[in-house]
Amino acid sequence: MSTTIEASYSTWESPISATSVAQLSNSIAELLVDPITNKIYHVELQPNDGGKNVLVETETARDLVSGEWDVRTGVHNYGGGAAIIYGGIAYFPNYSDGRVYSIDVRSEGAVERV
Repeated sequence: MSTTIEASYSTWESPISATSVAQLSNSIAELLVDPITNKIYHVELQPNDGGKNVLVETETARDLVSGEWDVRTGVHNYGGGAAIIYGGIAYFPNYSDGRVYSIDVRSEGAVERV
């Protein structure tokens, strides 16, 4: 049984905060397909991780690039994407330093600067 509480407009306290909603709402920023292997990947915005973008293998939900990496760029409106994958190698920019890196997505290999 619920209890009804009356309060003036905009003074009531909600049990749902903006923070709790944002933390539960990862969103897909970009979809990628490797034209050689036909595997699907996506760039996912993760609010719980400081709003960083993470490269994810879609089928397995495995984060390929996460942690200190932020797969996004400051260049907008030019039609480019945040990453590209070709033949099992992903190329992506790291937002904090603006450099382009690559990783072999078929392994747990280290990320290398291109």
